[in-house]
Amino acid sequence: MFSPIKIILLLLVIGGVYLIARKAGFLGHKPGEKTETIKKEGDTASQTTDLIKCPDCGIYVSSKDDHCC
Repeated sequence: MFSPIKIILLLLVIGGVYLIARKAGFLGHKPGEKTETIKKEGDTASQTTDLIKCPDCGIYVSSKDDHCC
């Protein structure tokens, strides 16, 4: 079955994975705690482009001027 060495080794591996994941930021955050995020300059929802469906081929394009069927 399981020897004491295998159990200790398994616990060490699980502990190591937990510590690495916590250090990398995957674990350990409390709900509601603000995390540091990097925002790109000018990254806003106002810079989105509406897509228009081409009546000829049915593909959605950003403008009909740039599209040729």
